[in-house]
Amino acid sequence: RCLLYLDKVETLTGVSSSTRSTALINAGIMLKNLDRLDEGVSRLQLAVQSDPTSFYAQHGLATLLMTTRDFVAADARFAACLTLMPPEHIAAVRTNHGTCLWKAFLEGAEGFVGRDLLQEAKEHFKVALKQPQKSFDAFAKLL
Repeated sequence: RCLLYLDKVETLTGVSSSTRSTALINAGIMLKNLDRLDEGVSRLQLAVQSDPTSFYAQHGLATLLMTTRDFVAADARFAACLTLMPPEHIAAVRTNHGTCLWKAFLEGAEGFVGRDLLQEAKEHFKVALKQPQKSFDAFAKLL
């Protein structure tokens, strides 16, 4: 059934851009879970094109791009998330963005000329740790 869904989702017509984006986000997540990462990225890019204001499309694409080690593109998507994220997702987005920048630094920071990736990552982590979220409060106590 999942594969039938994946075949049909790109050709959705007669629905709102938000509905199409949601369907493409779900397809991207399914493809990621099937370890078909490039196809997942493609669906999530279509989701962002369908609804650029969708936090979930932007964040889903950012995290999958980070998984595929396309840190420059992931950084751009995380940056887009910063203005779209609901308050309850601040800690997760900032943690993921910081992790992306940290991994980019570890891999040589190619494509990030003139940026202090460690300092930027640190700033994201500091914001994340200040958020009043139980899971992060517990994590901060461990530090």
